[in-house]
Amino acid sequence: MTESGSTIAAARSVRGIRIVSLQLVQRTGEIEEYRFDQSSFTVLTGPRNSSKTSTLKLIDYCLGDRDGPYSAVGRSIADKYQDVSLTISLNGTHRTIRRSFVRGEYSKVFLDDESDFPVENFSDWIYSQLGWPSLQIPLGRNADTAQQMVALSFRTLLRHIYRKESSWTEFASKEYDYYRVAVVNYFLGLAPNKYERDAREFKLAQAERDLAAAEAVHRDVTDSTNEMIRSVCTQLGLPILVNESGILAAQTELSDHLAELHRRRNEIVGQQMSGESEGDVAATAAGYDPALTQSYQDVSVAVQRAAESIASLRVLVQEHTQSLSLVELDRGRLERLSGAFEVFDELPVRTCPACEQKVDVKREHPDGSCYLCFQPVVADLRKRRVELEQRALDSEKREVEEALARSRYDLEHAIEREQALKSRQAELAGLINDVRSAQLAPFVTALEDIASESAKLIQQRAALPAISQALARQGTAEGVVIAARKEADRAQSAILDDQAFRRIAGERCSKLADRMNEFLRNFQGRGWVGSSVTISQDLTFFVGTRPWNEQLGAEARVLFFLSYSYALLALESDIGQDSFAPSLVILDNPYQHDLAETVVRESLDLIGNLAYRTGGQLITTQSRPAVDLRSPHHEIEMPDEYLFDEL
Repeated sequence: MTESGSTIAAARSVRGIRIVSLQLVQRTGEIEEYRFDQSSFTVLTGPRNSSKTSTLKLIDYCLGDRDGPYSAVGRSIADKYQDVSLTISLNGTHRTIRRSFVRGEYSKVFLDDESDFPVENFSDWIYSQLGWPSLQIPLGRNADTAQQMVALSFRTLLRHIYRKESSWTEFASKEYDYYRVAVVNYFLGLAPNKYERDAREFKLAQAERDLAAAEAVHRDVTDSTNEMIRSVCTQLGLPILVNESGILAAQTELSDHLAELHRRRNEIVGQQMSGESEGDVAATAAGYDPALTQSYQDVSVAVQRAAESIASLRVLVQEHTQSLSLVELDRGRLERLSGAFEVFDELPVRTCPACEQKVDVKREHPDGSCYLCFQPVVADLRKRRVELEQRALDSEKREVEEALARSRYDLEHAIEREQALKSRQAELAGLINDVRSAQLAPFVTALEDIASESAKLIQQRAALPAISQALARQGTAEGVVIAARKEADRAQSAILDDQAFRRIAGERCSKLADRMNEFLRNFQGRGWVGSSVTISQDLTFFVGTRPWNEQLGAEARVLFFLSYSYALLALESDIGQDSFAPSLVILDNPYQHDLAETVVRESLDLIGNLAYRTGGQLITTQSRPAVDLRSPHHEIEMPDEYLFDEL
């Protein structure tokens, strides 16, 4: 049975998403097109590997898939086709989305062939076109324990709209529970209020965590600051300073005291310099010698010169030592050369170098001549030259040794002289100190007392900036605590009264559960377990008294998710514009887990009829022809050949 007319009836709702057509352009220029606007229920039929699932994957790819084409739809598609275009209706407005398989354009979405944007922005774009909110949700079931907020993307919603062949036993493959709760809340129209509340609860929890952390830091800073100030003040003899005013008062007092000590010191020194003390100690000191200072300077100059002389002599000794080593090395090489002459003298020539014939070493030849060329043999001049060089090196070695011995002798005497000068220098320094002590004796005690007291005051004053910084850190930590407490108070005051929200949430969860039960009652004893579905306000689905995933086997789970798709299509009529109903359900091969074919066909008829009545859209795939389906539908017979990757 098919729908009359070429499009979905205009009297029914146009809110939400509808698939209008899918167009593929081959790299040869040929175009393939599939129409989905001929009925509210479209069935893709054909044998295995006839591109049914791959067609759904292409629709999914156009709806914001970020994977590359090889991963998303398969290599054979990406290699065969140049691009794919999907025309969709968003709240009745047609828009065409094109995705390219040309390298360099994978990450772009082309809109109506007029503009493009990065695929990462697809969720924001489709939300704005549908008038749906873009929300942040807590990363976890409980907002008060979540550590961060994350975006709820359109791709997450699509996993509940498009049920893949691998997802007939769970809401979505490998989906975290907090995402499932967020998606159902979103479709029911509860998400904006719920996640506004959750965001405020998250903000309150974060503010309370920040306050606790700030208070802990403040306690640590206060304890360490108080201990440091107490310790420093006790050690330096200062009063315990607890605020900036106390520090300023202590700084003023210490500065005044230091100024008074400086005045007293100058007074004592002035008395000594003017000779106002009793007696002329400098003139009567025993052993006083006015030339001591000049003698000390002369000896110091002599010590400096002696040190320079020692340094020069050490350099000279080092150079002579190196010269001696070089002479000995050259002498050794000449000895080895002389030995080589003696070795090779005894080697006879057995081949003529001119004609290369063998020569008898015992052939007759005149005495004192060469047995090869018969010329007179003279003494070997090379050996004589070597001997001359050896004698020259022996003479040079003796000269270097004598110079080295003289240098070492001079160095030893220079060191002894330096030591004697240093002893004399120390002796003169002692005499000078005795004279100075005799001169300053009447004033030393008073000056030492003043210096000691001044040093103590300077140390106390130097500690004040550190104490001030510690108190400043304590004040900063206290300011952070005050700010965190104010933020926590603001977050607490922003928590909404949730009584009205709980009532509305309960009503909408009941409507969703009622629709599922309306569907499931048709299959009592034919794959269904006989218990009703209920949905708690935290969006936990129960079958009877147990959660659905603990109660249902594989066969019943297929019916459970068929009923969930049925209920999603009914959201627009059950809740109206307060929901964010997708009005679209895509089911890839619902013939799963040995569920009877008659049960699956009846299920599809129920969902198809509901789509017809509400103006929604159902797209499904199956290998068998759609002749047995009784609800209004349009059948697309896929080519009986392998076109796409059936992954």
